Amino acid sequence: MHGITNAFDDKLRQFRLFCRNAPYLFFGAPDGLPIPPRKLRALIWGPNADLQTFFKGRDDWKRIPDLLTLLRRNGVRLEKLQAILDFGCGCGRDLRQFYRLDSALTARLYGTDINQEQIDWCARNLKFAEFCVNPPDPPLMYAVEQFDLIYNYSVFTHLSEVQQEAWIMELERVLKPGGHLMLTVCGESYIHELTESQKAQFRSGRLVVRHEELSGKPSEYGACAAYHPARFVKENLAAAFEIVNFIPGQTSIPGSMDQYLLKKPAARP
Repeated sequence: MHGITNAFDDKLRQFRLFCRNAPYLFFGAPDGLPIPPRKLRALIWGPNADLQTFFKGRDDWKRIPDLLTLLRRNGVRLEKLQAILDFGCGCGRDLRQFYRLDSALTARLYGTDINQEQIDWCARNLKFAEFCVNPPDPPLMYAVEQFDLIYNYSVFTHLSEVQQEAWIMELERVLKPGGHLMLTVCGESYIHELTESQKAQFRSGRLVVRHEELSGKPSEYGACAAYHPARFVKENLAAAFEIVNFIPGQTSIPGSMDQYLLKKPAARP
């Protein structure tokens, strides 16, 4: 009887998921662009298998407009931006928010990711941007000081400490003087996920990384989880930058991460 009940509940969940996703399956994506396959959506974040979550879940679906608004508030003239990089673009959930965006933005758009399948899909379907695969460790294929803006959402959350040190230096290399870097990490709002010993490590200002052996593996990196105390970010990841804006994650919102808008110091005359 228990098995029958489980099978019924599973069928009911599938039916409810189909009903939620039906508008997207029949009428397409809200932005008119192709929809990534379920496998690629789920690789970024499990709940993204649900199309309603992928397109409207949490506030992720509007974080690019929010980022541009934040830049404007800090005196950045969007029409002056020439090149923008999505570091860890996955199947383009954030990058596609630039499509049909009502703004003065004319910058060239780039996306890079460790997963070849994600990049292949983006290159075929998101023609308004340029894509390439990046290796598990630096360097990127881009030139020194190529980008005015680099953003990454939940990328350093899946890197070992050694890789984080290497990648922050690489992003600083390809960012122009005066350019901005958006970085999101699992901060204080995620401390409930840690063991007591890990909480003590976190509260002492040290990075906590689980399953770092999976970091850099295209299909397994999601199991590597890093937790960033604000002190660690300020003293390590942001050491070469100015912290322009810091928005702590909210414990009342599941998945809410700390957001840091960093600025590379302008070149000295």
